[in-house]
Amino acid sequence: MICAAGTIRVDRRTPHWSAWVYLNTVRISITLGGAMIRLLPTGETGNRFTHEIDTGLTLNTLFTQLGVQGEQRLLTILNGAVIQPEDYANTPLNDNDELSLMPPIAAG
Repeated sequence: MICAAGTIRVDRRTPHWSAWVYLNTVRISITLGGAMIRLLPTGETGNRFTHEIDTGLTLNTLFTQLGVQGEQRLLTILNGAVIQPEDYANTPLNDNDELSLMPPIAAG
């Protein structure tokens, strides 16, 4: 369950159902280009959406959540900087980050 304060987790093991509030979620803005539009969540329109994730997640983890395959080539831009695939595992996502994902474009 999500509220303005963060994620609420309910422990059903106790007879009175204790609830803890975790302030451990961040919101990132994701813009999709080209064929990456297939990642747009159901009900969203356009090519941009806001995604809420747990604090400390890396690009690698986000891509797994979104269904992006590790071997898939794509141009990844985080807050205006191009991120190389070898850096995905070491690139944490922070609140209000802006992420753009697009397939590489070949020109000739």
